[in-house]
This record gives sequence, structure tokens and C-alpha cells, in this order.
Amino acid sequence: MNDDIVKCKFCKNDIKKNIAYKVGKTSYYCDELCYQRKKEQQNKQKNKYKPKDNTDRLECIDYIQQIYINEGYDKSEINWKLITAILKNLLEDNMCYSGIIYTLWYCKEVINIDLFDDKSNTILWCVPFEYKNAQLYWEECQSVIESVDNFDFNEEVKIIKNTNHKKEKHKPINMEDI
Repeated sequence: MNDDIVKCKFCKNDIKKNIAYKVGKTSYYCDELCYQRKKEQQNKQKNKYKPKDNTDRLECIDYIQQIYINEGYDKSEINWKLITAILKNLLEDNMCYSGIIYTLWYCKEVINIDLFDDKSNTILWCVPFEYKNAQLYWEECQSVIESVDNFDFNEEVKIIKNTNHKKEKHKPINMEDI
């Protein structure tokens, strides 16, 4: 029967299911030694990973991490699996890392949304709802900056003379007469 044969995840040899070393629901190895070798191989691959400096993704991850740390969370308490899954979905919805960073800043600093709402599992909950508003806010700010940059400040000093020198004379009031 074909169902009784499984492949070792490390060495790729075919082995009988009933004698295979099983880890989890669907992972089979020839023996515990193959399993240990696979774990060592995975650990080496993890240690080899070095993120590229100054990428939009790294900047976004660092910004999210800084928000959590400023709120009193430890790095190990951050649910990175959930955050990266949500980031992937946001990117698939035509959002970009810099837009996500700006939206988080906009929610936190401009409209004062509590990013750590009890109902959500991550601070990214507001991004799909506020992304367009943050984009409009950014465009308005850029328009104001451009207007100020293009404004022609005239250095000419104008002196305006006050020609109304009419002084009204008041009669002194004597308090004893009252």
C-alpha cells in the first residue's frame, strides 16, 4: 500500500510509516539522528540570515518594534508571525512599507488613535481603515509646503503713517463734585 511509505524530511529516503521517527502530525524522519541533523541545518540557515540595511521593510519593522518598546513591551512579546502576515496582506492590497509607517504615525500623532486597543492583536489594525486618510493628509501637507516654498516674500519695508491725530479732550472729573 502506497500510504505506508513516507519520505524522510532530511535525507529524502523512502521509509515505512510504522517504523519512521514521527515529529508533529506530518513530519517523518528515518530516525532521531536525521531529525537532529535537520534541526541543525535549520539553525545554521537562521544564523546565516542578515537583513539588508536601509530597506523599506527593515525600516517598517524597526518602526513597529519601536512603537511596541515605547509602550513597554519586550521584543520577545511582539507577535512577529501575525505582524508579518498582516504586512504581507497590506502589501498585496497595494500599500507600501513607507505608507504603512506614515499611516501608523498619522494614527498615533495626528488623530490620536490608541494603537493598543484591547480588541486588536496588533497595532496594524488601523492601517487598512486610515491608509487613504493618511495619504490625503500627506498630500495636503505637501501642498502647504509647496505653497510656502513658492511664496514670494517681498523684502520691501512699508511704513504706514497714522494721520488720525485727533485728540479728544476730556474734562477732568472732580470727585468732590459727585
